[in-house]
Amino acid sequence: MKKIFNNLHLGTLKTPQEVILKTSELTPVMRKLFTAIKVDTPKKVGEITTQQLIIRKKKHYKK
Repeated sequence: MKKIFNNLHLGTLKTPQEVILKTSELTPVMRKLFTAIKVDTPKKVGEITTQQLIIRKKKHYKK
């Protein structure tokens, strides 16, 4: 399994305005293994954080 999942990567794209986390494409073998071990496959885009969202969250918590 290590040899197969060794090709699964998480990429990070950082700009002044946002951070995007993205996983590499799953191979058919990876999908079968995730199904066999009853684990959800990772989302293609894991998280997008923008400066605007951070500011909104801070304002929300101050209220």
